Amino acid sequence: MLAVVWGAMQVSDVFAEQLEKRFAGQGNSILAGFAPLIKKTLKIFVFAIGVLLTIDNLGFNVTGILATLGLGTAAIALAAQDSIKNGFGTLMIILDRPFQVGDWIQVGDKVDGNVESIGLRSTKVRTWPKTIISIPNGVLANEYINNWSRMPKRRVKQVVGISYDATAQDMEGLVEEFRQILRADPGVNQEFILVSFTDFGESSLDILVYYFTSTIAWIDHMDIRQRINQRIMEAVHRRGLSIAFPARSLYLEGPVASKMAGMPHESRWNAQGPLPGDTVL
Repeated sequence: MLAVVWGAMQVSDVFAEQLEKRFAGQGNSILAGFAPLIKKTLKIFVFAIGVLLTIDNLGFNVTGILATLGLGTAAIALAAQDSIKNGFGTLMIILDRPFQVGDWIQVGDKVDGNVESIGLRSTKVRTWPKTIISIPNGVLANEYINNWSRMPKRRVKQVVGISYDATAQDMEGLVEEFRQILRADPGVNQEFILVSFTDFGESSLDILVYYFTSTIAWIDHMDIRQRINQRIMEAVHRRGLSIAFPARSLYLEGPVASKMAGMPHESRWNAQGPLPGDTVL
């Protein structure tokens, strides 16, 4: 029995070493980090089975021993439930692969940054303020993870407001010119482009501009967006129009308004609006 147990432990060591070499050759540092844990677990399992078989062959009651060990295992598991939870969380990350080192991820509403390392207990994320946040893998396994690095392309959705002095023909021409600008730019993904005159806003005639950039790199994406916006502004100015801004018209009457205009307060509003002589600001 001792020879069998010793041989089984040696086989488990060889198996764990081959597993570690295979994971390291594939560049998977997470699975390679699990190899020592697998090695120890196999050795403990083989040793425990060997001890129980030996005791059984000597004529002792193994059932009572197993019941005692079960109670002890339950107590240990209850005390180490956080560690066990993180271990299962690490296993889920390995199986599902929601992210890898270097990915830009967002975890809930609290964590946003690049993954620096994935360990057996926790994952470290470098945030944009350059701090490091260590997140237990058990928490990650139960959170919504948004992996921005897996985007095939990056979206741009914006509304260009044109002032109300534009005519219907101006709006039709601008929409077509905006489409041509997007189709001619090499940084714009050509699979889907949408430009439409959509709304009569409070202070503007709104044109929806919706497209995707071919690159997902943040700096390159912003350069493309800036270039498109500049060409849109040039197209608007060439037609003698302007980008609208929020504006309100206030109609004032009474002694104060008349005094501001330098005329006596004699006029009153009627149902059709201000009378001649009323002050409109």
